[in-house]
Amino acid sequence: MLPRWHFLFGAALIAAVWAFIPQMPFFYLLLIFLSSFFIDFDHYVVSFLKTKKWKLSDSFEYHRIKAIEEKKEIS
Repeated sequence: MLPRWHFLFGAALIAAVWAFIPQMPFFYLLLIFLSSFFIDFDHYVVSFLKTKKWKLSDSFEYHRIKAIEEKKEIS
């Protein structure tokens, strides 16, 4: 899954948790969000090691291309 989807799903998850448990402390919501996003931080690190580019958009592009290549190998 691309990092942007982890970010969006993490945001949706904390919105849902907050809707059902509005008294939950902000710190816990932040931990849920960060864990949903940064657990896959390794994807960003891998793209940096392969391309030597720091920009997050370059990481997205790297993984988009890798996904296309994987689909071609399966076909």
